[in-house]
Amino acid sequence: MKKYCIIFDLDGVIVDSKQVIREAFLSAYEQVMVNSIDMPPFDIFISKIGMRLEDILHEMELPAKMAPIIKQITIDFSSQIKLFPGIKKTIQLLYDKRHYIGIATGKDRARVEKILREQCITVLFDKIVCSDEVISGKPHPDSIEKHIAKSNIPKDNTYFVGDSIIDIQCARNADVKSIAVSYGFGSTTELQSASPNYLVENISELEKLFKKISIL
Repeated sequence: MKKYCIIFDLDGVIVDSKQVIREAFLSAYEQVMVNSIDMPPFDIFISKIGMRLEDILHEMELPAKMAPIIKQITIDFSSQIKLFPGIKKTIQLLYDKRHYIGIATGKDRARVEKILREQCITVLFDKIVCSDEVISGKPHPDSIEKHIAKSNIPKDNTYFVGDSIIDIQCARNADVKSIAVSYGFGSTTELQSASPNYLVENISELEKLFKKISIL
């Protein structure tokens, strides 16, 4: 029986996708908001990464028709999205220990599968929950609860690794422990303000934390 359930966010935790997301957002904004004289609010958009794309645009009062443009550009340029150095090794160590490993992401299934396939890491995950497969996106706990149901592992032994305040809130709403990483989209200060259970600054520290709490 698997001892721990370790769930990862995708963007900013496993893959470095910020530049592609930036290009996709700015291009969609330029195409749709043709008469706008305002600067594209990319910083606000980035602060909400982790949520479902459609929910982000709704909160920002931006047109929903930006979503398919952003998705298509992300797919077209997915080859530019790379794994963070060292993260595959860390996930492989968890896999070798036969823990349950999952992904809970704000991305849709089509984009997630393409990224994971190109990076050759799909096989490392027991289950992948995408934004178009839950009723409510993060910070609602739906995506984490799907993993808990499949893993049959107690919440006390479940950890969610994320890089945003949204991820920390999601873990709290699901009543599981949160591990915040500051090498992604969220800064150390922002993440500290959300009071995660643990906070690490790089993948080496993440691996050390897993060892410290006897997961590795």
